[in-house]
Amino acid sequence: MTTAPPRAARRKLIFSIVWVVIGSIVAATLVKLAFFSGTSEADAMVPTGTLETPTVTVDRSTVVNSFTIQGSVSADAGVPIRATEQGTITDVFVKNGDKVNRGQVLFDVREQIGQTNPEAPVSDDPDKPAPPAPSPEPIYQYHSITAPADGVISGFNVLIKQNVTIGEEVGQIGPGTFTVVADLTAAMQYRMLNQPSTAKVTISGGPAPFECSNVQIGAPPSADPKKPAASDQPADPSAGSTNPDASKVTGQVRCAVPADQSVFAGLNASIEVVAGTASDVLVVPVTAVKGDYATGIVYTPNPAGGPPLEVRVELGLTDGTFIEVKSGLEQGQTILQYVPSEVPVAKPDGMGGFGPEVVIEENGSEPAAPEEGQGVEEQGGEG
Repeated sequence: MTTAPPRAARRKLIFSIVWVVIGSIVAATLVKLAFFSGTSEADAMVPTGTLETPTVTVDRSTVVNSFTIQGSVSADAGVPIRATEQGTITDVFVKNGDKVNRGQVLFDVREQIGQTNPEAPVSDDPDKPAPPAPSPEPIYQYHSITAPADGVISGFNVLIKQNVTIGEEVGQIGPGTFTVVADLTAAMQYRMLNQPSTAKVTISGGPAPFECSNVQIGAPPSADPKKPAASDQPADPSAGSTNPDASKVTGQVRCAVPADQSVFAGLNASIEVVAGTASDVLVVPVTAVKGDYATGIVYTPNPAGGPPLEVRVELGLTDGTFIEVKSGLEQGQTILQYVPSEVPVAKPDGMGGFGPEVVIEENGSEPAAPEEGQGVEEQGGEG
């Protein structure tokens, strides 16, 4: 049996002791980091930042009340062609697409108004029977149906030998003109109270943009006027998001297409409307105003640090981003950039986290706390 040299045994023992010491140091370090970080509860991280309300300065600028709405080309309604007499059609003189003048004959109608009453023949020979009486013959009257107006024939599909009755509609005579029609929301109609006389129209895949005249604003074609349809128009930036009726269709704008422009019914079109310009006027962002037309409210910072102060203003034109202020503010005055609203704000609980949400009212104050015992009664009632 052999034994390790004394020097080798001592070396092995020394390395073992070194590894034990290193392991102890590492373990102690981990324990200190885990349980004794040296940070007291008072030194816990607490959010110290504050949310500053953004403000803007009242300035002067030019406001151009212009916006673009989407619509389509529509053929102007025609005059119905009605049969003014009854009977069977015997001749047709026009076809769809023909241009006609008022009073021009379109087709003829044959009306049976009676029949002949032939006399019974008498035999000259008393020994022979009389010949049979001839059959009665129909008696006809002919009528010409004429064009009720000048224009182009459409929807005219009458046939020879077809029977028609008085008042029956057999086609239309259109003026051959077109109109661009687009739906209007309530917000857009407020911006068009100063009704423009012209507008610029762009036809998708059609001619270059052109001006159309005789701009008219009217009610939308709705079966139930108490229930206006929803609009397909893009949201108007000046309308705000608090009014659910702002996107409802409340009217239509119609713009006559000039006769020298070639368009077709059903083409998509956009109408650019300019309903006024105000130069060198006081303006503020539309986000700073509560209200969109005539009058509104803006808010100014409270010098005492309390809730913001209300300032009533008279409003003018808007371009969807800025709005004219006719009175109530002065140039250089500081106002809030956004209208205060009920926004949930999480309050720090002083323990490195955040407590329950607190709703800040529009005046900047917190709602009153419930009376003592009120919450317990409500919870008990729910159970």
